[in-house]
Order: sequence, then C-alpha cells, then structure tokens
Amino acid sequence: MLSIDLRPELSEPLELDAQELNRSVHELVNEAVEHYLRARQQEKLNQEIAAYEAMHSQLKQKHLGRWVAIHDGRLVDSDADGATLYTHAGGIWAQSCVNSPGSC
Repeated sequence: MLSIDLRPELSEPLELDAQELNRSVHELVNEAVEHYLRARQQEKLNQEIAAYEAMHSQLKQKHLGRWVAIHDGRLVDSDADGATLYTHAGGIWAQSCVNSPGSC
C-alpha cells in the first residue's frame, strides 16, 4: 500500500471536509486521484486524436478503408479489421477508421 504525506495546507482542509461530509480522508483522496487519472487519460487521448487529425490526409492516401492505431503521435499499426487491430494494439492506442463515404 502506498503512503503519501500531504502538506499541512492540504491535509488540514481535507480532514475538515471529510468530517463535514461524513467521509474518510482515504475516500476523498482516492476520489481525487481517480479524477486526476481520468483527466490525464483524456488529455492523452485528445493528443492522439489531434495527431490522427493532423495526419489524416496522409493516412487516407496509404490506409484508406483501414483501421489505424496512433500512439505517441505516430502511426503504429493498421488493419482492415478494427477488432484485429485492437488485439494487435493491445487496446491501448487511439484507434480510428480512415474513411471515405461508404468505408469502415
């Protein structure tokens, strides 16, 4: 189990809030960390989406009708089948179909 020391200017109001809300400090800290991690995950996904959008015209030239996996702002894999790509990519990368009307 991880132990974290909070600065007094954080721990004191947190303890007061926990009492006021009839919750434990543990619950409030876990909720805050969960919120932070979700926000970071969304930031990373937004970066991958922006990378996909920036390279979309190039992807259309080489991967039209295929699913692509983008990681760290670059193309890492592609496949005609989205489920197969998800398996190859381990489900961790942003994936999208490079499409034109009627494809994917």
